[in-house]
Amino acid sequence: MTIWSDYTWVWGLEITTFHAPPSPTLDRDAQNALIPSSYPDTNVRFDSGNFSKLINCVIHHNYQSSSFGQPSENSEWYGNIVVANGRRGKDNDSGNAIYSQNRNGTKRLTDNIVANNFLVGINCYSGGQAYDSNYEIDGNICFGNGHSQIQPQRNILLGASFPSENIVVRSNILYNFTVDRANAFLGYGGPMLNSVIEGNLSLNGGLILHENIGSMRVVGNELVGGELSVRWPDIAATWSYLFESNKYARVNFNPWLYDDAGAYHSRSEEHTSELQSHSDLVCRLLLEKK
Repeated sequence: MTIWSDYTWVWGLEITTFHAPPSPTLDRDAQNALIPSSYPDTNVRFDSGNFSKLINCVIHHNYQSSSFGQPSENSEWYGNIVVANGRRGKDNDSGNAIYSQNRNGTKRLTDNIVANNFLVGINCYSGGQAYDSNYEIDGNICFGNGHSQIQPQRNILLGASFPSENIVVRSNILYNFTVDRANAFLGYGGPMLNSVIEGNLSLNGGLILHENIGSMRVVGNELVGGELSVRWPDIAATWSYLFESNKYARVNFNPWLYDDAGAYHSRSEEHTSELQSHSDLVCRLLLEKK
């Protein structure tokens, strides 16, 4: 299903396929060559259409990613259930739950349940000529995404080759079945500026804040299990960071810093298996060391 029109609301549909996916013995290019000629393409695509919405739909067992494209400005996915999408391939698995880019206007991903998809749950990333700015990602429940055996992924991935700006990640619940990867990776692939990470609950997976992040507020979050990996950029002193009122339990704190010689490495002496309420002060002290 592809949305092209402005002010289009799609409400209360079940979107799925009863066809088996292409054979997992084929590589991904060979599989894609069969879609949709031999295998119906039943995902959701917002290729255009400003001020459009997808509301209270169930999207499941499709073998393509659903797309929330850059030209669809000021649009929203609200209250949807997006589960068990994607497929195995010989060389690469496919299937993000929601794959999105944005430049102008604000895209909203609100109160969705995103679970058990092959690759990323909410993937706001572009390695090409698209942008990923101006998002409100609020109140979603994301768990068990990225279970591909070939390329394990995360519940949320944010970043782009071009600078990303004005991204709010608020009041989401994230859960991983294992602690070997983060629940969310922010700043992947390029600068991510003026971000707010607030009031989220991360269970059994932790959080990666990449060196590309600048001017960031991390406030009122709870991390239980996993790792808080903060990769401070070489020019951190020129940006504003705020860590405040966060809570941590059974979290390994893994800060990466540039040393005096300009080498980038993990500060293993700062690692701890139990990071308590003073951890926000630890983050600020590390910035002062810069």
